[in-house]
Amino acid sequence: MNTNTLDPERLPPTISPKQYAAIMGCSHGLVTKQLREGTLPGCKIGKKLWRISREVVAQKMKEMEGRRT
Repeated sequence: MNTNTLDPERLPPTISPKQYAAIMGCSHGLVTKQLREGTLPGCKIGKKLWRISREVVAQKMKEMEGRRT
């Protein structure tokens, strides 16, 4: 997935760390680490399952876009 063409509003309400990594172009391990450390906002469901809201995706995409300009 490319952040230039992705509309966060078309995403489901929450996505998995694997989906987030694909959208942002980073590793699943990095995303999981950031979730555990609290540097990436997410919701833990049970002992292992993480979800990231589409609002967080939209915010991070804006931050990335701002860094490119």
